[in-house]
Amino acid sequence: MLNYDHLKQLGIDPAFFMEVTRNVNATARMDNPHVEEDDKVYQEARGEFINELRESFDGDNALRCEKCGLVIPSGYHIHHKDGDHTNNDKSNFSLRDPFCHLSSHLGFVGVNNMASVVYVPQIPQAVLNQIQIISYAFDHVVSTVNQSSKKFTLLKRQKADLDTLMSAVKATKGVVYRNFQTNDPLHFANIFAMMTEDEYLARAFKTDSANQLAEIGTFAGLRLLFEPSKFETEIKSFARYILIQDNETNQHNPAAWFDAAKLLKQKRHG
Repeated sequence: MLNYDHLKQLGIDPAFFMEVTRNVNATARMDNPHVEEDDKVYQEARGEFINELRESFDGDNALRCEKCGLVIPSGYHIHHKDGDHTNNDKSNFSLRDPFCHLSSHLGFVGVNNMASVVYVPQIPQAVLNQIQIISYAFDHVVSTVNQSSKKFTLLKRQKADLDTLMSAVKATKGVVYRNFQTNDPLHFANIFAMMTEDEYLARAFKTDSANQLAEIGTFAGLRLLFEPSKFETEIKSFARYILIQDNETNQHNPAAWFDAAKLLKQKRHG
């Protein structure tokens, strides 16, 4: 059973589930006749929002996704909580990594063939989003490492472990198709949009008799598996600024993990 309290302590929202905009008064950016005017307001408010977040980290410039806790100093998205892109009040903003942002725009994801629906009840969507972007960024890092480097063998082995996990996730598409006859996010978006408010709130999570959160709704366990080819810019950005492949002395660089592991081993046996 998942420890929801522990996930929350790590800055992860364990109840985060794929969403649709249900605000009937919301205006999408593409439907806004005053998009140029509103975009100026948005950019100004966005800048203030980001600066305030940076200041809240007490000098740490690392920005974190509000759903999965992933550090995203570059390539982050701003989500409008109420779905209305004309509402550019800073209280309506949520800082997200690309996958957590688009998990709240299920219809858009489906229309643009950006993901498939899989069945992974053991891994919350927020955690799976972390795993996906790290795995895809790792693919990029390994493809750029010199194969004659002593680190390459280790990195390749770690990549194989990630590939095994991702293959297991992809294999669950069949479970979803057997139960719902589709893996298309757009089909699920249409269903969610037609639900009553009570049905929508209980689509995946409910509070059990002990007042504990439990994933037992009709659509429990469904997750979005994103298509990496649709996020090449974001993945490369994450690889460069988080894994920091250009600076081998940085602790977040995969090339430095090998030496860090040896040092840890020496300390444990010293």
